[in-house]
Amino acid sequence: MKRILLATLICTLLLTGCTSTTQPENKPAPKPESTTAPEQPPAIDPGPVKLSIKEAGEYYLKIVCQANRAGSAFVDARNEREAEYLNGGSPRVKALREAAAEKVRLTRQTIELIDDEYYTWPGKSREPLLLVRKSDMSYLSAYQSIMNAKTYEEAYQVTFPELPPEVESAAQEVRYQLKLDADTSKSCKGYRKDNDKIYAEMLKRNELLGKSEASE
Repeated sequence: MKRILLATLICTLLLTGCTSTTQPENKPAPKPESTTAPEQPPAIDPGPVKLSIKEAGEYYLKIVCQANRAGSAFVDARNEREAEYLNGGSPRVKALREAAAEKVRLTRQTIELIDDEYYTWPGKSREPLLLVRKSDMSYLSAYQSIMNAKTYEEAYQVTFPELPPEVESAAQEVRYQLKLDADTSKSCKGYRKDNDKIYAEMLKRNELLGKSEASE
């Protein structure tokens, strides 16, 4: 019996000694792959977008007020040296040329904004708006000549074309259709750099819409 017990004890010790005491390595669980979709650019209405009378009125002021202010600055620059020129002097033309250049820049932007078909103008406002465009286009050549003039005399001699009455009154007709104040100075308060702003927005929008169409 003692031999049997001893043999059993030896086997037990041997088996115990063969058992590994090393704990298994706890490896971190793999992180699940992100299922978040990549951020998409904001959706843009491809247009045309129909403007209400109120929306169109505000947009019209954003188009014309900065250009109107540039026109007033041009007249001021011309008048500032007019007396000197008429009294036989040779005024510097730099300020007048710069004022004309700014008017040319904003007039071109105004024409492009009016031509933009992204917005649909309400009621009967579109027809006189196109006459405003015609007026701007008619005067553009004269402003460009003054912008390129070498002397004040050369700039002063540039004449602006006479326009038909319906073209001259077109801006007021637009204001009437859009229920805006006829006083251009009063209604344009607060609209300082809006032509530049909405022109940049138009270019960006056209670029994004162009990319969308190209990718389809």
